[in-house]
Amino acid sequence: PAVLPAGFDAPKYEILPLDGAAMKAFVARWRPGLSQAKIEALVARIDAHPDMAALTRIPLFLSLLLATWDGSSGLPSGRAELIEAYLNTLFRPEEHKDTVRAVDPEGLRAASEALSFHLLERGEIGAGERDVRKVMASYAGPKASADQLHDDALRAGLLRRQGGGRLAFPFPIIQEYLAACHLLAVHKSEIATRAERAVERPWAHAIQFALEQLPDATSIATDLLAKPDDAFASTARLLGRCIANGMGCAPEVAAEVGRRL
Repeated sequence: PAVLPAGFDAPKYEILPLDGAAMKAFVARWRPGLSQAKIEALVARIDAHPDMAALTRIPLFLSLLLATWDGSSGLPSGRAELIEAYLNTLFRPEEHKDTVRAVDPEGLRAASEALSFHLLERGEIGAGERDVRKVMASYAGPKASADQLHDDALRAGLLRRQGGGRLAFPFPIIQEYLAACHLLAVHKSEIATRAERAVERPWAHAIQFALEQLPDATSIATDLLAKPDDAFASTARLLGRCIANGMGCAPEVAAEVGRRL
């Protein structure tokens, strides 16, 4: 929707996540040179990482994976690497196609991260135009005004308009990832405290992303494991997902998580 001119009146269709068979057919269309056996192997490698599998069921992210994978090298090390590839196409689209460059890509990224964090703090997915402009104003400067940051966010597809004059990120997982980046950049000392709330929505994925990006999360993971877990082993399951996605921690932490699961 971000690329359509205002007032464009035409049916709009939502592409739902792919199931297993549709995913294999999608890969075959994108990479006709791959044999069926290689397609099966590729999907199996993706499915070995549940969070990556869930992300690549979205056709946009599967397209990004197929466009950047040469067919023989390893797959992205985790969701973060694939999401960063997607964000690079939004913040710096001129590197990928003939289009207008954002006035201040770095400022736009920082503002988008802050907006994502602000919305999660309030437990919201979307925000009113006024709230968005207020956040953008705090990141405006000599390179770009608040209006320019706001307009570039819409033009790039970072935000899209909803009903009632509200704006939202097209994919909740992108909002959660950007919020995690803001948490790491501005509130890093709070990660341990916030990790205790990680099983709560809407912070679950954001905290998981933050833990996965820490050089060594052993201390935080150890503290979390020392606290009583619930009947669903929510903390152990959270840490298990983080470890599966590449979180750095001591072997004994991984072993304890495995024991509890």
